[in-house]
Formats: sequence, C-alpha cells, structure tokens
Amino acid sequence: MKKAIDWMGIFLLVVGIGALQYVLEEGQMDDWFESDSIRLFTALTIIGCSLFIWWELRIKDPVVNLRVLRHRSVALGSALNLVFGIGIYAPLFLFPLYAQTILGWSASQTGLMLLPGAILGAVCIALSGKLMNKGVPPKLFITLGFCSFIVFSGIMYFSTSDSGFRNFDVPHLFRGATNGLILTPIAVLSLAGLKGGDIAQSAGLTNMIRQLGGAVGVAVANILLAQKNPLHRLDLVGNISEYNTAVQDRAAAITQRLISSGFSVDDAHDATLKALDITLNRQSAVLSFNEAFLIFGLVFLAAMPLIFFVRSPKGLVDIAAH
Repeated sequence: MKKAIDWMGIFLLVVGIGALQYVLEEGQMDDWFESDSIRLFTALTIIGCSLFIWWELRIKDPVVNLRVLRHRSVALGSALNLVFGIGIYAPLFLFPLYAQTILGWSASQTGLMLLPGAILGAVCIALSGKLMNKGVPPKLFITLGFCSFIVFSGIMYFSTSDSGFRNFDVPHLFRGATNGLILTPIAVLSLAGLKGGDIAQSAGLTNMIRQLGGAVGVAVANILLAQKNPLHRLDLVGNISEYNTAVQDRAAAITQRLISSGFSVDDAHDATLKALDITLNRQSAVLSFNEAFLIFGLVFLAAMPLIFFVRSPKGLVDIAAH
C-alpha cells in the first residue's frame, strides 16, 4: 500500500527551519531582538519546530522519523553530524572571505588554495572505506578527523595580513583530510545496529542535521566577525596616540613619503590618517577571523568525547550497505 505524503510535516519543517535560518542570517544586521521581524521569525522558529516534533512523533508515516533517535548511535551520530556540518561549511565561508578581503586574492587564487585539500579529502574517503571493510574501526577515523580539524583551526589562528600561499597549504590539507576521514565513518557509526526501514530514516535524519549544522556554522561565523571586529578595533585604537613612538614613526614616514610624491602638507596629513585607519580596520578583521577559526576548533574539541560513547558496529563493515 502506498504511503501518504506527510505534507503537514513538510510544511512545519519548512516554517521552523526557514525561520531559524532567517534569524541566524539577518539577526546581526537587524540588531537581533530590537527588530520586529527578528522577534516574529524567532516565534515562528519556536512554534514551527515544536509543532514539527509533536506532529512527527504522532503520525504513523512521518517525513522525518524522529523515533529513530531512541537508538543511542543515531542520537550521538546526529550530534556529531551537527558539529561535522559546522566544520565542513564554516571554513568554506571564512577562508574565501579572509583571502579576498584581507589578502586581496582573486577568486581563482582562493579556489586553487582549496583544491589540494579537496583532492586529499576524496583520497581519504576511499581509503577510510577500504580500511573499514578490512576491520579498522570507524571511531579511529572520526577521531583522526576531529584532531585534523583542531590542528587546522590552531594553525589558522596564527594567520596574519602578510600570510601567503605557503602559510595556508598545510592547514587546508588538514581541513580536506577532516572531511574525508569523517564523512563515511560517521555514517557507518550512526547506523550501527539498525535494521530495515530504520536505516533509511536514520540516514535521512543525520544528513539533514549535517546540513543544518552547516547553516548554523555559516551564520555563527558571520555573527562572530560582526561582533568581534568593533571590539578588536576598540582595543587597537588605544595603541594609536602621540605617546606611541612606533605609531608616530610610521605616521611620519608615510607623511614624508606622500610629501615627496607631491602632496601638500595638509593633504599628506589627511592621507596618513586614512592609511592608519585602513591598517587598523585590516588588523581588526585579521584578529576576528583568527578567533572565529579558533572557536570552531574548540567546538570540535568539546564534541570529541561523544565519539567514544557511540557503539562500534560488530565485525567487518560493509560500506556498500551504508
């Protein structure tokens, strides 16, 4: 007998998740709960998600079977997938923005920087699958993947406005390895011990949660940049004064160079102040990006203990079955 389509579940899911994405993406620009639209969409998020959970647990054939979360492997796997989604998408939002706004790279240069990591990720996917088929536990690959992301975040934390290709090739290899080491093993671990229809339902749920993690990661990254930038600028402004000899020497050198190029004294002075302001904004942005990378690394570190609470599948793993 053909199953009825859960149109109500689809509608509530679209309302709840759609409203949540709007709040996360627009909240910073609209000053959060000072905005009527943000308050409205927050209410829609709470109502939509609450009704969605109630409805999906109530009907026989839900569009998203939340009952599979009763299995420990699915519940913990979903939590790890949420974090993994953040790790996939947040760096892909942060680094191109960093490279093109701070370092002045073109889109092509940024893409070339990301390419080796993507290739390594594909190799790690194939390798992890083969080794799991031979009995290597999925937990090992997931743990290595989480450690790889933490290393990536740690290296990126020390980036500067003078960083170049050679400063980013190694960390992006770690980022690519993260994706390749985690993707297949986390699916296997999340579905361990499941049978029949629960496998398909659980796979769909964990994939959705991973995509949700990506949306949350990008939104949080945007929020971090917007909030950290003015704070770092305020801290750095305190170093620009007539009592700071390094700043005064730099300003004098810029002014003298401009006067030598034909600027009047007043114009050279104004241009020097603008140059210092640009430098200040640039360094504030660098510090904000660095902290964002570090925070996402700490999220992975905090989530790592969950790996060891998930039951490993018994015997050899059949990757084709997952």
